[in-house]
Amino acid sequence: MEQKITWLPDNIPLIVADSVGIHSHEAMLLLQTKGFQNIANLAGGMVEWERDGLPIKVDNEYQLSGSCVCQLKPRNK
Repeated sequence: MEQKITWLPDNIPLIVADSVGIHSHEAMLLLQTKGFQNIANLAGGMVEWERDGLPIKVDNEYQLSGSCVCQLKPRNK
């Protein structure tokens, strides 16, 4: 993660997201220690975002599958 921070823009708002919001929260805290100020964590992650019926664009080539979050894996990779 730390190696990828250098290519993130620090002059625009950033929302950090993952599947359920746990690792993205840790990433957001790391970004804060690196000087990022206008950042937020997507609480509940993409799982809750989709469950709430919010818009999402799906790339079927890389769509994840699994019976629970702990078993998610790329479908067609």
